[in-house]
Amino acid sequence: MKFGDIKPEDRFGIEYTNHSIFGQLQSYCDFYDSLSFSIMCWASMGTKAVLNLDTYTYSSLRAQ
Repeated sequence: MKFGDIKPEDRFGIEYTNHSIFGQLQSYCDFYDSLSFSIMCWASMGTKAVLNLDTYTYSSLRAQ
């Protein structure tokens, strides 16, 4: 048996995989993804960078 073939529900149980924290984490991921996309056109203050460095910061906070 390979562990890659086992579903998360089988490994941890249905109560764990349906916990409300996973929905909250997904909403945080969606928030930081939309925030990084919406500030892409704004120039960063205090740097001479061509690209907005804040976009990379906020997109790195989003983990999936």
